[in-house]
Amino acid sequence: MEKMRKANDDRFYAELIKYLRGEPNDIDPHTHEYEKALIAKTLEYGDPELLVPEMREKLIGAVEKIHAFDPLGEKLTKRVDALLADARMVEPER
Repeated sequence: MEKMRKANDDRFYAELIKYLRGEPNDIDPHTHEYEKALIAKTLEYGDPELLVPEMREKLIGAVEKIHAFDPLGEKLTKRVDALLADARMVEPER
């Protein structure tokens, strides 16, 4: 049972990284995996270093935690959008 879970986790992570890089992947848009991929994309947008293999546990942990409370990542996405809008309102110093 643990071997199957590990194999599934490894498969999902590999497909998630492909998704985040914009490569062809096997993440079905009608699944929880897709919801998690959308959350991961939002997180990766804020911290591209999350794609580094050494950051796997941090990325997956954050995705799982957010998905538990915000399955579609809507609250997270709205917060990121608000932060980006605020950043655009600040004029660069000259």
